[in-house]
Amino acid sequence: MKPKQKSRDDYNRGDETMINLFQSLDDKKAGRQDDDAASTSLCNEILKQLGVAACLLAAIIAGTIPSTSRYVQDRGYTPYQIIFFNDLLISLVALGVIIYYRTDIRVSSYKRQAQLIFQGVFRFVGQLFLMLAYLYVPPANAENVSNASIPVFSVIVAGIFLHEIPSLVVIFGSICNIIGVILLGYGSLYEELSHTEPHTERAFVGFGLAVASAVISACLNTSIRSLLQNAIVPKSLLLACAHGVCSVLAGVLACIFSSTWQLDAISSGVLIVNVTTHGIFIALLYAGLEFVEVNAQSALRQVPALSAYVLQWVLLGFKPTIYEVIGLACIVAGTSAVVVVGLVERWEQKKRVTFADEMSFHYYEKDIAE
Repeated sequence: MKPKQKSRDDYNRGDETMINLFQSLDDKKAGRQDDDAASTSLCNEILKQLGVAACLLAAIIAGTIPSTSRYVQDRGYTPYQIIFFNDLLISLVALGVIIYYRTDIRVSSYKRQAQLIFQGVFRFVGQLFLMLAYLYVPPANAENVSNASIPVFSVIVAGIFLHEIPSLVVIFGSICNIIGVILLGYGSLYEELSHTEPHTERAFVGFGLAVASAVISACLNTSIRSLLQNAIVPKSLLLACAHGVCSVLAGVLACIFSSTWQLDAISSGVLIVNVTTHGIFIALLYAGLEFVEVNAQSALRQVPALSAYVLQWVLLGFKPTIYEVIGLACIVAGTSAVVVVGLVERWEQKKRVTFADEMSFHYYEKDIAE
């Protein structure tokens, strides 16, 4: 009996050893999964921060575009020529990236092909509206009215198509932007009425074109984010198609309606600055849209408002009125709220993730957000 009892005990101990071994393997596997989840959450957080930095840098660079565009137009260039050079540079760079990396440019369906073509067509229309607005009102006014209107329309468009619900701070920023737009518009009307021969219809036309450009930009930004976020088409292909179509349309119209092609040295330098800064702005904008919500990205575009007015005053001689200064302050306040609250939220989230790692707790990103 004793040998049998001993063999039975040895068998039971062997079962316990195997159970403990499998439990240990399961615990290690679960631990690796939790570590992978934490690493993914941290990686997503870093990408979001880089996206915000790209949007901020793009907005700062964009402050030079309105005044340089108006300066070149005053020297005889048409909006078609400026759009042609701007988008030709971007499409050529994107095409070079496609060739260098041998990117697969095949699109899955005719629907996606049509979407890429419409990106270029509507981009051309939106840019044309904004360039024409520069001629009717001071360019910084038109640019800031357009930029301040984009978040308002982005909240509507992104909510309908991407189901992105704006936070309270984004809503507050949008309200500040609306107030700023109203004050900017009133400031321009006040400036026109102070003239001996006021042309208030020019201000209405200019701001109407700027708002129409904002509607188109909000729709395009939402469409771009959807394409990039779902990895439907490569980023380089999207840039090449959208800006290629836009440059072709602008080039054809420039050949028909433009008579001046040669500029003096200073005007040529201003044109080069305009084309270069516009190209950098678009590249950073696409980089940021992949990781930043449309509403937040649109709010961050208000950053160049101050630099745009200063450059407009220095380069074109348009001195801002008191109403425009107050409107500009409202826009900056709304944008600052979005940026500061976003940074605080990211800092607190990073703190929670670090604390969870130190305490050997593992949360998924969704749980942290809740």
